[in-house]
Amino acid sequence: MRLLRFTAVLCLLAGGAGAADGFVTAVQEHGVWWLRDGEGRPFFSLGVDCVAGCYGHAENHPVEPARKARIVGQLKAWGFNTAACWSSPSVWPDFYVADQLYARADPRETDVWDEAFWTAGWFPGMVRDEVAAFRGRRNVIGLFVDNEPHWDPEKLFRAYAALPSSAPGSRALVAFARTRYGGPASMNREWGTRLSAFEAIPRARMPKKLPAAMESFLAAWRTEVVKNYYTRYVALVRAADPDHLILGVRWAGLPDLDLYRALSPLFDVNSVNDYTRYGALKAAYGRYYEATGKPIMITEYSFSGFAEPGHRSLQFCDVGSQERRAHGYRKFVSQAARAPFMVGMHWFLWGDYEKQDESRDGYLPDENMGLVSADETRVYDTLVDECARTNAAVDGLHRAAAWAPPPERPPVPYSLPRLIPKVDGDLAEWPVAGAATPYTSESLVEGVESGHRYWLASDGKYLYVGADIKDTRIDDPGEDWCWEGDYLAVYTSPAAAAKRGGTSIYVFPTRGGKDHRRPYAGFWGDRPVPGSFAASRTTTGGYTLEVALPLKALGGRGAPAGDWTIGLSYQDTGGLYTTWWDGRVAFQKEASR
Repeated sequence: MRLLRFTAVLCLLAGGAGAADGFVTAVQEHGVWWLRDGEGRPFFSLGVDCVAGCYGHAENHPVEPARKARIVGQLKAWGFNTAACWSSPSVWPDFYVADQLYARADPRETDVWDEAFWTAGWFPGMVRDEVAAFRGRRNVIGLFVDNEPHWDPEKLFRAYAALPSSAPGSRALVAFARTRYGGPASMNREWGTRLSAFEAIPRARMPKKLPAAMESFLAAWRTEVVKNYYTRYVALVRAADPDHLILGVRWAGLPDLDLYRALSPLFDVNSVNDYTRYGALKAAYGRYYEATGKPIMITEYSFSGFAEPGHRSLQFCDVGSQERRAHGYRKFVSQAARAPFMVGMHWFLWGDYEKQDESRDGYLPDENMGLVSADETRVYDTLVDECARTNAAVDGLHRAAAWAPPPERPPVPYSLPRLIPKVDGDLAEWPVAGAATPYTSESLVEGVESGHRYWLASDGKYLYVGADIKDTRIDDPGEDWCWEGDYLAVYTSPAAAAKRGGTSIYVFPTRGGKDHRRPYAGFWGDRPVPGSFAASRTTTGGYTLEVALPLKALGGRGAPAGDWTIGLSYQDTGGLYTTWWDGRVAFQKEASR
């Protein structure tokens, strides 16, 4: 098993400030990445967002001295060293600082190839004004250039395709398409158009629903637009402030690898907001590091203390108790510290959210995400005591960091029986020998055994799924929030990597039927799967599920044929675990009836 640990001596990131200058740098020592301050001290950034309140780079009134002293004293006693995003400027002198720039243009509305925008427009001045708040501050780690952007490939394409042919962005799109396709014929086949030349793209009438074959082009053009945008943005920041690290985009989870890899050369550190109820550092972080060579910082994570599962949740990080919050902190931070490519973990947030009115706001935010209550009168001692213990151990863990990703488990061969079950929730007709046993893929507490069994069958018209589920409490947070409750997910895809198709279907144990108490199968967003039907029964220790899914709903373009991979995963919201099983199956033609 390969370990991500190398024998580099000392390597400075390109673009970062030199240590002699007295500013924070990112360095690699003996294969382990660190941040290093201007006095030569390596450190792992242990931060808290919104310290003393959520602010920009200015506050109407400084934090009252006694309150500031209390907050600073508490955080230092608990082992935190960084005032992370949106923290009160009053506390900046007492910590390392990492903050976000708010200057932002929308590439759907701004032609990012227009030179005038970057030189004479409003944007350069806004960037310079924002950067001024940090210039010369030697305890500032660096600056984030965005927070959780969503770059929709189709919307970006349509925006630039709608520009006049004389616009710089329009010319860039034409040149990009020419480079990708060579000639209009191959472009027209993929796009479903009849354009005579690439120059006809601007203002051309595009189909209301773009063909699936365009997916890779749209993604590649999205990356081209976004890369050009951040290239120019970062150049403005570095010109105004050459001393501080560029901490990248605070992604809402890992974006697709092509986009991440294309932008990484612009940044000194890559940043990700990662809310997980399971407190586990994903194996994907190692792959993303290998693809870029840039260290990573998790800039938002938390565990909230909803007393019971099944609530509508802003971040879906509820774990149900202070003990579990503490366990999650120890597990997640310790795993990150053991990874040689990680340089920081920033907890969201200092104080709890104020309680919201669900009837007015449409949702309740995750309660109890803070280290203290919203009014700061209560300290969550169980959590912060664990923060102090864990944080004290981080440097030692990081010095010995080595990353061993979990072993891959390839899909197992599975022979689909020619079975036509009654779909009534009674699993007696399913062959015991054909049961698939899943493993626990994610869990907050180690050693969870689900006790589930799953079955698959097909008659050439339907895929049948049977499941014996050990879950005595069905959690359902309500309409449009089913994804935060209990469900069995069915993932299908062609076994050959070159083939496209496949889909994801979620079988919910409730919300179906006229009484909304029966199971149903839906796509993401609760859209029902046409022609599907399901049933369940209560059992000792849980319940059963049976569902019939039309094969035409699985392949995206008609019924699947030949070898496919099917994955089955159950989310137990209250039990804080998920299962996983995947198998390689061969679909046959419809059986005669």
